[in-house]
Amino acid sequence: MPKQVNIVTVVWGAWHTDTFLSACLPSLFAEGNLPALAHQFDCCYRIITSGESAAAIRASRAFALLEKIVTVELIVPANDVFNSDTLDDAIRVQNEIWQAQIERCRSEGAIIILMGPDVVTADGSLRHLAQLFGAGKQVVYAKAVRVVDETARPCLSSSFGVDGVMRIHPRQLVRMIIEHLHPLTAFHMLGSGRFSFHSELLIRPIGRQGFVMRLVLSDGFAFDMSRVSVHRSVMAESAAGIAIACDSDEFTQVSLSPLCKDADWYLLPNPTTPATVARFWAQHDNPSADTLIDVDFVFRASDIGEADLRQASRELASFVDEVRPRRDILRVWRTIAEESGYSVVRHALAAAFFGTAAEIGMGCRQPFTFFLPDDEAMQRLPPAFLDALMNSNDREAWKMFISDHVMEGAPSSEPSPATNATLSGRLVRLRRDNGASSVNGVPLSGEPRALLGGNLIWPLASGQILLSAPPLHGDRRLLAQA
Repeated sequence: MPKQVNIVTVVWGAWHTDTFLSACLPSLFAEGNLPALAHQFDCCYRIITSGESAAAIRASRAFALLEKIVTVELIVPANDVFNSDTLDDAIRVQNEIWQAQIERCRSEGAIIILMGPDVVTADGSLRHLAQLFGAGKQVVYAKAVRVVDETARPCLSSSFGVDGVMRIHPRQLVRMIIEHLHPLTAFHMLGSGRFSFHSELLIRPIGRQGFVMRLVLSDGFAFDMSRVSVHRSVMAESAAGIAIACDSDEFTQVSLSPLCKDADWYLLPNPTTPATVARFWAQHDNPSADTLIDVDFVFRASDIGEADLRQASRELASFVDEVRPRRDILRVWRTIAEESGYSVVRHALAAAFFGTAAEIGMGCRQPFTFFLPDDEAMQRLPPAFLDALMNSNDREAWKMFISDHVMEGAPSSEPSPATNATLSGRLVRLRRDNGASSVNGVPLSGEPRALLGGNLIWPLASGQILLSAPPLHGDRRLLAQA
């Protein structure tokens, strides 16, 4: 296990610098945060900032207190990377610096913690983080919930001691979340009519007691770079060794955000729908997302009854169950989106996604193999069936099509019906001969293409299709119509 932990904050501009010094750092000084982390690991706090902000940071009381707890590196990049205040550039600059620090920590074999400058941390949270890494975890995911800075920050003053340390109890911080929840977060509640197009989370409130949250997407908070590979989206490349700080009594953070921040994300009406979330999920897909989406993040302002927790969890899980099949359709669609020769299948996938057929998805939740027919094969289908397949609300046509072209798991050459059958029950026997592959005698093209989630797409040879008479299941009257 690494002995070195590097906390990294990228900060520039007057507002972020002031927030970092007056809220973020003081909350980290609480005994259960940086001092507890430094007790278990050698800690270095790396602050990457502009020259102007560096001067303000170095002159502050918070910086002097920080140097008493951990080693500090105040880094001003040689090139002027902090000269733009636009959102796109700010995100790009932060991510580029994070990536550089991630690589540095990889070379050092150290743990990296990515700390936002506007984040307030409840006392005891970093102690919990140290315990997770001490137990061998490789990645820790957490979520700082946005609150309105203008109203929430004044409430923090009661948590300051004369020593400059902010000691804030986790449940006190959750009460602040409920009182000062930012619209960017509030509009992620189930049933919201102004659901943010940045559909990164789902929330089910439980009165004044708290709420339960599911994450569609989240940056990783901390990585053991001696053991893990990090995707450019700042998520782990693998779901192995993941820990999720999902109980607010153990770990709680809030992000102070100005009221009007990113208001264009939610100003226009945008109802909470499974398709909305699926589109965002497919755009930002990552192996860790499949793990995160099934975890309940529980935020407790007070004790919450088990029955209330179970009900909130069921409602979130039910919604996610509607999102997942749509996400699977989009995973396939995106994989072949730029390929020539598959326009008919792409149109069928798009029609399914925007209609009730999307509730079926690819027919199974387990890893699947989709035997992909090309345009020539699709155009040989009876016109009435092909028209029905392009009808976004014809569930039966979609189900007929995928049931013969999708199988659970990956095909093998073993003649076992249990592992080699399409969803319709048609036996699938894979044959490889001199580098050529076929399934049930139907030639396959090349090798299968891997999707996230362990799913595969395996193109059929041009003009080949598995859907044929006599039917093996269901009502196929459409197939008989010319």
